[in-house]
Amino acid sequence: MSDFHKGDYAIANLLYHPIPKVMMGGEFQFGRRVNLLDGFNNNDYRVQFSFKYDFGKSFKSPSL
Repeated sequence: MSDFHKGDYAIANLLYHPIPKVMMGGEFQFGRRVNLLDGFNNNDYRVQFSFKYDFGKSFKSPSL
């Protein structure tokens, strides 16, 4: 059996607000695993893109 020896993990993301209530961006993830006994190692890469729109409505109290 090959026991886990070492792992690394990193995330980087960029977010952009082009106009109010809109956000978009991308994320990159990196992971690495190294086994103790057999020296097996593997890298994993992932990319994710996101888009968000805020549908919320603001209610203002009437002026007195």
